[in-house]
Amino acid sequence: MHADVVPSTESPLDRASTAERAAEVLRDRITEGYYRPGTRLSEEAICAELKVSRNTLREAFRLLIHERLLSQQPYRGVSVRVLSVHDVIDLYQVRKVIECGAVAASTSTDYDRAAQAVAKANRPSPGPTGRASAPRTSTSTRPW
Repeated sequence: MHADVVPSTESPLDRASTAERAAEVLRDRITEGYYRPGTRLSEEAICAELKVSRNTLREAFRLLIHERLLSQQPYRGVSVRVLSVHDVIDLYQVRKVIECGAVAASTSTDYDRAAQAVAKANRPSPGPTGRASAPRTSTSTRPW
């Protein structure tokens, strides 16, 4: 090893490809509601926004299709996946397991931490428009 070469602490596997970074941006936009379920994604517009090639964007689409965030239909293109009733049931079953486990794991000394977590979860969060959304409560009406 030469004295003027500084060894990198970053593993070559830690570096994300451009397609992975584009997929991360799209994943964030989907989960934040910027792209609504069923929305067709325009390659041209997204390539221009992210300043990536079509091949790179198509690889990002493939990654998100594999994650089941996007769906691809022949002659129609790529769109944000719409959740089925079965998907929603699965999500709530997982949520039930996690929440019940958290309650069961809490002890009398964890009340302050649990109260802070509940307060944080109920704080309004900025939506896709940048405005704060209504606090999440267990009695709120869900659109699904």
